[in-house]
Amino acid sequence: MFVAVSFVLMAAIDVRPNTDALTNIDTGWYLQSHAVDEGNKHIGWLNIYPNNYALILLFAGLSRATGVADAASYMRLLVGINWLCLFVGLLFAYLAAREATDTRGANKALVLMVANPLYYLLIFWV
Repeated sequence: MFVAVSFVLMAAIDVRPNTDALTNIDTGWYLQSHAVDEGNKHIGWLNIYPNNYALILLFAGLSRATGVADAASYMRLLVGINWLCLFVGLLFAYLAAREATDTRGANKALVLMVANPLYYLLIFWV
């Protein structure tokens, strides 16, 4: 159920980050084919908040490694990676619940996690 609903949501909703994550993603995308210079509008922001350098380098390396052609495809790739991390977390949570209780208790925990609508919105929190 989680896989089907999340794939439908990912296909239907085109969400853009509206936080400092957008600046990090955009700067990493810019560094895919440009050098750091004053042409990038985010350089002034980076001078104020230098704690984001590691994330920007991660996003730049990811965009170079995947060779994604446009920004929309890059955002879909990041949403897909986020979905994969959430899905793996869901499986680990199920296994932890099964270890702590029994299979019936783990199934109840899994139903609670999958039925939570906020869990589906976390897919787009890149």
